[in-house]
Amino acid sequence: LVEDLDARIASIGDETLSFERAIRSLKGDSAALSDFEDRPEIPMNTCYKVLYGHRDSVESLDFDMPFGTLVTASADRSIRVWDLSSQRCHALLQGHTGWVRTIQIMDRTVISGSGDHTIRQWNLNRLPALPTVTNSTIPLAGHAGAVGTLKFDEVHVISGSVDRTVKIWDLRTGQAVETIQFSAGVNDLHHDMFKISVASGSKDVHVYNRSASSIRTLDGHTKSVRSLRHKDDTLISGGLDGVIRLWRI
Repeated sequence: LVEDLDARIASIGDETLSFERAIRSLKGDSAALSDFEDRPEIPMNTCYKVLYGHRDSVESLDFDMPFGTLVTASADRSIRVWDLSSQRCHALLQGHTGWVRTIQIMDRTVISGSGDHTIRQWNLNRLPALPTVTNSTIPLAGHAGAVGTLKFDEVHVISGSVDRTVKIWDLRTGQAVETIQFSAGVNDLHHDMFKISVASGSKDVHVYNRSASSIRTLDGHTKSVRSLRHKDDTLISGGLDGVIRLWRI
């Protein structure tokens, strides 16, 4: 009975310590955000900081304001994680063997796509106290060419590649659950729960209906479509022809 009581007391002590650590962590995040918000006012159109660290071109970036975190992807095959409150790099993520072409951050999850044909997922809550981190999850492999664009939500990653496909991946299993074939490489994509819009290396914009598995093609650009975004029934695309087109979809 005494031994059982001692074990329970020790367990309570461990739980208390874990709770205290969690509180300190939350206070740290809150303090970092407060520091970022309370910085002196900076004049408009003024560059107030230059961040150095990459050894080659920066191909993509994204940032998450609630945590004050910036992530940058580079042709030097690395990803850097920056603290916007201190404006310092606090993690270097390595694992890709080709250019890191595209990146997105949501909450504390980062997903990247590379010229090595793979997609990697990184959990920023699990970064060890080391300058270099190589422990992403197992790469999502299936594309036959460079991954140049991706978007993700809580369940799926949607990736586009020069191999002329868009793949939908299940983050829980790491498996591609759907592959959509196009006539040219994929330059950009955007998605919501109903559709995926795709800018291709051809002159076309494609809208994929996720429930009907059907594709509509919007013809109007005279050169490759490089970028697009959609919201509700409006889609906006831009191409190498120097034209921006607004579509009702």
